[in-house]
Amino acid sequence: VEDKDVHQFLAEAARRASSGTLHAEHNGRRGDIHMLFGHVFHASSGRVVGDAAIDLIIGWTGDVLLTFDPKAKLPAKETVSKEMADRLATG
Repeated sequence: VEDKDVHQFLAEAARRASSGTLHAEHNGRRGDIHMLFGHVFHASSGRVVGDAAIDLIIGWTGDVLLTFDPKAKLPAKETVSKEMADRLATG
């Protein structure tokens, strides 16, 4: 992923209706944000899931390595609230 922060990437992915998993790494921590047709529906970082994981990952500053896998297997369980997904989509 080019030089974008997590929030910028998610807003752009929502506009493009992207599906896949955004992997983020920062200071030894890892987080995953899963999207389906631009809608963020699951996120996790360690034992933190859902909206709390989104807030955690978006809060990472400095060097955050982002990779996007459009072929990743997506989890079945939705953990991100509609309000959070809508907030992310609007940037």
